[in-house]
Amino acid sequence: MSCSGCSDCDDLSIAVGPIGPTGPAGATGPQGIQGIQGIQGIPGPAGLTSVLINRTAFVDPVNGDDGTGAIGDMSLPFQTLSGANTAMAALVPTASDRAAMWAWNGNYIDPLDYIELVSYCDYNLNNAYIENNSGVNIITDANALVIDAHVYGNHKVVVSSGAGAPVFFNYTATTPSEYCTITANELSSASTAGAVIIGGSIPVEVNAYMNSSTTTVLTSNGNGASSNIFRGRIYSSAPNGATNYAVNLNSSSNDRLHADVISDNNECVLLVRGNVSGGRLESKNASVAPIRINGGSLKQIKDVLLISAGTTSISTTGSGTIFIQGVSAANVAEQSPAVTLAGGAFVVNSNFI
Repeated sequence: MSCSGCSDCDDLSIAVGPIGPTGPAGATGPQGIQGIQGIQGIPGPAGLTSVLINRTAFVDPVNGDDGTGAIGDMSLPFQTLSGANTAMAALVPTASDRAAMWAWNGNYIDPLDYIELVSYCDYNLNNAYIENNSGVNIITDANALVIDAHVYGNHKVVVSSGAGAPVFFNYTATTPSEYCTITANELSSASTAGAVIIGGSIPVEVNAYMNSSTTTVLTSNGNGASSNIFRGRIYSSAPNGATNYAVNLNSSSNDRLHADVISDNNECVLLVRGNVSGGRLESKNASVAPIRINGGSLKQIKDVLLISAGTTSISTTGSGTIFIQGVSAANVAEQSPAVTLAGGAFVVNSNFI
C-alpha cells in the first residue's frame, strides 16, 4: 500500500543502513585490436669493417693468413711471426719512423717460424708460446746489423731439439751504440746450442728465466765494445761436463750478470771477463764451485751469495786479480764460511770498479 502524501508522513525520518562490502570484480573483457606499427627509426651509423693502426703488423696463428695479412690492419693479421716480420722489414723502419709487431696469444709451432730482428722495430709477443725443433734460431740478428730492436712480452720460447737457440746473436762487423733488448717469461732449450748465445758485437740486454737441460744455458763470447746485460733467473740441469756451465761469460766486453743462478751438476758461472753482482749462485754438485775463474782480466764479483754443496766458493785457473766486494758464502746446510778460493794464483782486491 503506497503513501498518498498526507501530512502525517512529513514528520517521519528514514534510516539509512551501512554500505555493504564491495562485490567481486567482473571478468576481464576481451583484448582490444592491436594498434598499427610505428614509424621505423633512422638507421644508426655503420659499424667498423677494419681497425687501422699505423705501421703495425698483427699476427694470429689461428685466424691469420700470410697471403692476405696487411700492415696496419688489425682485421687482416698474418699467421706467422716470420711472415709479419718480412712485411715489417719492407717498411724500412728508421729511428724516427719505427714499426711494430703485435702477436696475439696462441701457439706458434711452425717449424720455420722465427724472428730475424729488424732495426728500429718493437715486437710485442704478449703471451705467445713459440716452439721450434727444426734447428733454426728463433729470435736472432741473422748475422746482420740490428740497431735498437726490442722484444717485449710474457711469452715462452722453446727449442725442443736440434741445434737452434731461443736467442742467438752473431753479427761482428760493427758495434752500434744502441742496445737490443729481449724480455720474456721463459727462454728454454733442449738443443745442443743452449738458451741464449751472444757471440757478436751488437750489445744485448736479456731479462728472462733461462734454462737448458743439455748444455750451457747462457753463453756470451762476443767482441762488442759495449757490455751485454743479463737479468732474471738461470737454471741448468745439463749433465756434468768440462764445457757445461749455467753461464759462460767469455766476452771481450765487460758483460754484467744480475741474476739468480742454480746449477744441478756444473759451475754456475765461468767468469773469464765480466761483472757478476746482486744475485744468488747455487751449485748442487759438491765437486764444483759456484764460480770458476779462468784467465782473462777485469773480473768483478759484488753483493753475491755463493752456495756450494762442497767447500770451495770460487775455483781459479791461471793468475790475475779478482775484484770482490760484499760477497758471502754458505754451504748447503746454510752455514756461512768465508769465501774460499782454490786453484790459481789470483789476488783479491776489494776496490770494486
